[in-house]
Amino acid sequence: MLGDEGLTLVEFPQSNSRMHPCSVRLFEAIRDRRVAHNGDPVLAAHVNAGVTTETDRGWRLTKRKATDKVDALIALAIALERAESYRRRVPQIINMNEVVRDMRARGELP
Repeated sequence: MLGDEGLTLVEFPQSNSRMHPCSVRLFEAIRDRRVAHNGDPVLAAHVNAGVTTETDRGWRLTKRKATDKVDALIALAIALERAESYRRRVPQIINMNEVVRDMRARGELP
């Protein structure tokens, strides 16, 4: 879907070696107030269901319980990693509220 619209899609395995840096980057972005939360209830629920787990590669974000949903939290961590990685190459400002609004208008998000 998104690839058909000209967006570059990047596979991102959720291995410990990939998720540890993402988790740390998200923590630092929140701590440094580089990201803000608009109060979306799904994101809030997914963040509240998240915990940290120590792995052989360092800590990473995971679910509190197997039945918990943390997809939005993990997507945020990966998106921030990709955005900041891209930003190091090409300075750009992305308004995530506009991205979410457009995705909802296309029926890609609830």
